Amino acid sequence: MIKDEYKVILFSIIAGGAVWVIDAIMDTLIFYHMPFYSLLIADVPSHEIYIRVLIIISFIIYGFIISRNVAKAKESENRYRQLFDNINDAIFVISASQENPDRFMEVNEEACKRLGYTREEMLKLSITDIDSLEEVPLVPGRLEKLLAEKHILFETVHVAKDGRRIPVEVNAHLVDYKGGPVSLGLARDITARRQAEAELHKAHEELEQRVIERTAELTEVNRQLLREMEEHRRTAEKLRESEVRFRTLFQTAGSLIMFIDAAGCIREFNREAELAFGYTRDEVVGKDVVELLVPEGARELAAAGEKRVLDGKIIRGSEFSLKLRDGTERMFLWNANPLLDSQGQPAGIIVVGHDISERIRAEEAIKAERQRLFALMEGLPAYVCLYASDYSCSFVNRCFRERFGDPGGRPCYEFLHGCKTLCEKCPTFRAFEDQTPQEFEWTTADGHTYQLYDYPFADVDGSSAVLEMGIDITARKRAEEALKESRQNLRHLYTRLLKVQEDERRRISQELHDDMGQTLLGMKLRISGIKEKLGRLKPRKDQKGLVADCNQLLHFLQAMVENIRQLSRDLSPAILEDLGLAAAVKNLCDEFCRNHGNIESCACNIEEIDDALPPPDQINFYRIIQESFTNIGKHSEADRLALTVKRNKTGLTFELWDNGIGFDPEEILRRQPGAKGMGLATLDERVRNLGGTLRIDSKKGEGTRLRFEVPAKGRGQGPGGWDQESGASGQ
Repeated sequence: MIKDEYKVILFSIIAGGAVWVIDAIMDTLIFYHMPFYSLLIADVPSHEIYIRVLIIISFIIYGFIISRNVAKAKESENRYRQLFDNINDAIFVISASQENPDRFMEVNEEACKRLGYTREEMLKLSITDIDSLEEVPLVPGRLEKLLAEKHILFETVHVAKDGRRIPVEVNAHLVDYKGGPVSLGLARDITARRQAEAELHKAHEELEQRVIERTAELTEVNRQLLREMEEHRRTAEKLRESEVRFRTLFQTAGSLIMFIDAAGCIREFNREAELAFGYTRDEVVGKDVVELLVPEGARELAAAGEKRVLDGKIIRGSEFSLKLRDGTERMFLWNANPLLDSQGQPAGIIVVGHDISERIRAEEAIKAERQRLFALMEGLPAYVCLYASDYSCSFVNRCFRERFGDPGGRPCYEFLHGCKTLCEKCPTFRAFEDQTPQEFEWTTADGHTYQLYDYPFADVDGSSAVLEMGIDITARKRAEEALKESRQNLRHLYTRLLKVQEDERRRISQELHDDMGQTLLGMKLRISGIKEKLGRLKPRKDQKGLVADCNQLLHFLQAMVENIRQLSRDLSPAILEDLGLAAAVKNLCDEFCRNHGNIESCACNIEEIDDALPPPDQINFYRIIQESFTNIGKHSEADRLALTVKRNKTGLTFELWDNGIGFDPEEILRRQPGAKGMGLATLDERVRNLGGTLRIDSKKGEGTRLRFEVPAKGRGQGPGGWDQESGASGQ
């Protein structure tokens, strides 16, 4: 095809020829006596020939000037398009007019690639179509701020065509385009930065994308020669606007941008590059980029890459170490594209990059921390296993390998349990499903018991993982079992001891009542007889003294008889067997109040409980209440008390309250075993023997409340019941 500038020159020549012919036609009309062909060529006055030739030459010169301007405009447009489409940031040109706000007027290739739309689809959308739902209400406010301040910087979330959420940082400028305002927005993908911030807790911000500005396409040059002057003015104006926008974009981009010519010398150096390397633009323009910025050991490799780009290749994502003005070196991520001239041939290189030194240091720090963590887990005495989402063991520590061997990437249910499928009752499965920590025990086939702790978390790639720690508690479990068995044996022995104690009390009570009681009663009767005989004898001077001695002996013997009877009742309360548990407890409460004159008020509320417990347990229950009253009499200094014994569906509830001086139960429990006394210990053990738990609520100066509940074991209540005739408990 004929190049556009040649077309313009050819058209100018044709237009000049047309003027020649038109002039000949006009001469024919004026000089009608001369033929047209004669006025066209043969009989033309010399001055008209000069004029016609000058007009043709003027058209040719003017066409040549226009063709040069068109070539420059196309070269600028070509360079602008390459920069616009090769930058790694998404660029959006958005309408800011009231008639069609937020509509995309232009997007670059990166925007289409990132969001998954074609360019035609993107140009039918608006900014609210790609923003996440929570960001859409903020769009009008941002547009108003942009119109007021001409520039805004904010973060938002774009939603791709496939539903992916992409966090971006948007740098928007308000520019004039075709006589109206438009928003030029550069969206930088900050997903990697967000991930780095989450891993390192506010790590340094990374510059992941580049910001480049895009203008609208230039309209084609109107081929009509009569409008070429106006078209030339428009073309020149657009060229100036494009240069201004390009310069603004170049200097305000968040990435380092350099233009390098075919000789390897720097031709442009933006503000970000000045800040990164420490050089000003004037100091680097014209300098060889390899000699100035590349370390000596890497210059050959850099020169080879430079040659590849000049051969038309594109280099993306190249990590390269460059030296700064102060001699230090930093790592940069580069994209290099050939810069084409108006002929479409590589005339230089456009290099876009950003400093990734902080990111590399962050990655190295994460790697070091990971190594330290693994070293720590290797030395733990407990086993540690890291499960991936497919339940394979991605990491096991030394303790795990020594105990179970190397899993070799097999899933845990196959390696540890010999199963082919996952058990849904497994706590590790619940840790994955619910994302909640799990704590459980696991006993292996060889009898070892482990306390396991499963902690779910998200791995660096976003996948689910579970960290499991297992502590061998076999020795502890065996000790607990031995302790449990020992306690059961002790409780059995204690029960036997209580029975032997009650039997012995009953025997002693019987002996006191039958033997000693009868002996004392006989002595009392004998002394009474002596007293009567003395009364019948003649009075003597010492007779009154003997009678007084007899009276004193009678009072003493009566007191001994009462004490022995009381001791006999205490050792074996006959009322418990004769009248039942409720009457015995009521009598015990009344006797306590009578024997302690300081008691002003004694409330006793006892329900029908006689058939709730078998006889052995009734005696134990009675002893608990008896011991409680004894403790109140010895220590509480109370003047009021209340006893409540109720029966419910499950058993008996006992509660005893007094308004005495109170005490601190925890202080009593903290004492050495020998200093605790036997009162509370005896109460607690008796309550436990009945299957209940003793609760003591007391504070110094606020009285004391004893409470416990024991299960009922009445007649006909299953295995725990008792036979009234035999009095044997099924316990």
